[in-house]
Order: sequence, then C-alpha cells, then structure tokens
Amino acid sequence: MTVSKDMFVGGARKKTGKPPSEDEQKQIAALRFIVITAKSNVISEQDKIRELKTGKYNRSETPFDTMARIQFRQNIEKISDELKPLKHKKSWQKNTLNFCPKQTGIRQKEPFKRSGMNLLMTLINF
Repeated sequence: MTVSKDMFVGGARKKTGKPPSEDEQKQIAALRFIVITAKSNVISEQDKIRELKTGKYNRSETPFDTMARIQFRQNIEKISDELKPLKHKKSWQKNTLNFCPKQTGIRQKEPFKRSGMNLLMTLINF
C-alpha cells in the first residue's frame, strides 16, 4: 500500500474514518524517520559549508539529535520505573538478571560487581 499525504487527516484515515492500521503506522513512522534524517543531513551540510566559509567549527542541533535525546530520556524513565519496586538489595540483584538479554553475555560477566550507573547504562544501550 502506498501512503499518500491526503490519506491522513489528524491521524485518522480520510476514506474510512478509522485510525491507521499497524502496518500503516509502521510505514508512517518509517517515512517520518526518513524525513528527520534528511533534514538532519541538510543541517549538517550547512554547518560544513559555514565552517569552510568562516573557518570556525559550529555544530547546530538537528532533528535527529532531538529525537535521540527524547528516546534516551524515555528509555531511562522506563528502566527506572521498572527498577523502583526492587527495594531490597538481594531482590534487586536477583531481578536485575531479567533486564539483561541472554545474547549479550552480561549474565556471565558478574553484573553485580558493576556500579549501579554502569549497569543502568548497560541496560539502556540495547
């Protein structure tokens, strides 16, 4: 299915009045990501041109930077909310393994010898 601009009005399909299907939502998200990266590339190229003209390096914030920062904050909030119920240290140690994916080998690397912040950062970087 081809997604066109006039197909959506306020998040709902014009023809049926129903919200977009899951496949259409994925297509819309992919198109938004393509637009964000294209805009970010343009800003980056403008920064490079400005650097060549002035000789000074200046990096502007791009839409991709904004998106990444928002997702990073959301991931931290989600993980911290999941860790809040773990009040006791033994309970925390036991349940932390549930956050570690099996394929990374974190379970074999003695995760409890790491500091809490390092473990949190490890969990965020998936």
